[in-house]
Amino acid sequence: MERIKNEHIKEIIGLKEKPDIIDIIERKRLQWYGHVKKMQEERLPKLIMEWIPGKRGKRGRPKKCTCIMHLHKLRHANFII
Repeated sequence: MERIKNEHIKEIIGLKEKPDIIDIIERKRLQWYGHVKKMQEERLPKLIMEWIPGKRGKRGRPKKCTCIMHLHKLRHANFII
């Protein structure tokens, strides 16, 4: 079975001149980026876009918080149903 390239299919159905969906998405993302860059500094979209995450968490399963540990101990001591 012979493979047919996307460009050839576009020529057949007459979509050669129209932009690809990926091109449309990239253009819209760039438009949104420019829109957000022009926003005031205190606007939430700009704060989120320019946010740099802090330090990564430790590997593995997260430790239980002390309140859950105490609740677990109380249940085993039959203080809580």
